[in-house]
Amino acid sequence: MSEKTTNWWTSKLHNLTLFRRRRPDEGFHNFIQIITSNNYFSGAIMFVIFLNVATIAIETSTSLKDSHWLLFAVIDNVFFSVYLLEFAMKLYSDPIAYWKNRYNLFDLFVLVMLVVQVVLDAATEADSGLSALKVVKSLRALRALRSISFIRGLQVLVRALISTFRTAVVDLIVLLLLIMFLFAIMGYYFFGYDATGDKEHWGTLSQCMLSLFTLVTVSRSSVLR
Repeated sequence: MSEKTTNWWTSKLHNLTLFRRRRPDEGFHNFIQIITSNNYFSGAIMFVIFLNVATIAIETSTSLKDSHWLLFAVIDNVFFSVYLLEFAMKLYSDPIAYWKNRYNLFDLFVLVMLVVQVVLDAATEADSGLSALKVVKSLRALRALRSISFIRGLQVLVRALISTFRTAVVDLIVLLLLIMFLFAIMGYYFFGYDATGDKEHWGTLSQCMLSLFTLVTVSRSSVLR
């Protein structure tokens, strides 16, 4: 490409940049981008997450929950408002990049669970023992995992754990099954082969595998003694 052609394309691109339509809220948008990309903003959200986790832990005390139920409800709504504001600011700052970040999607899932909890709380005031409400409230513990979005060391560990699951877990399960199969055959001949053997727990291969699984998980192990 000649220098003349290059200069022509450069001029065209410069003109397009000059005549590009500016956002009417460009100043405010840039301000929000600066805030959401600042380390102090991430630190503040991280601090809120830790406070939220501590509040959830304290709320498990029945006496405190019964005597300060209104305070806990107000605090929970405050945390919900902070998370909702964070979501709105990040989405407004960069609506395309937001959906490409998996940690943002997890944060959004936690936020949706918060919304569901608020709706169920309002709709089932007379029936606080509703199963769906119990499930949603139990998922509040996931808020602690939001800290992964802000701690790079945890992100490295999570990626390594996921990579391990993808590559090695299947092989590990196969190895464990082979070991259990080996000991199941041995258990059959030691404990279930003879006429006087324990036919209930070691009479067949499937019963041997189940008995081994019961012993490994220490579930009803006294029955097998």
